[in-house]
Amino acid sequence: MELWIRSQDKKSLRKIDNIYYYEIGNGYTLYTNGHMDLGTYKTEKRALEVLDEIQKLLMPISEYKQEIDNLTINYKNSIDTAIYEMPGE
Repeated sequence: MELWIRSQDKKSLRKIDNIYYYEIGNGYTLYTNGHMDLGTYKTEKRALEVLDEIQKLLMPISEYKQEIDNLTINYKNSIDTAIYEMPGE
């Protein structure tokens, strides 16, 4: 499955291979390929919640039932592409 993420500032849409987070200043930033920042959150808890949402995109659809507001999935015979928009807060 391909995963694309639109950054929190809405200025970029990028195919994603890896996502990490780190503490910087007074927040936690999620970043990916080439150290591109995807979004920054006030608490470690919120950064991990966003990572959890993204993880759910990568599970087979039968493994989760929760609706995710920031999700667009293109269906064919199976899920092959997901686009996730980083939440503002």
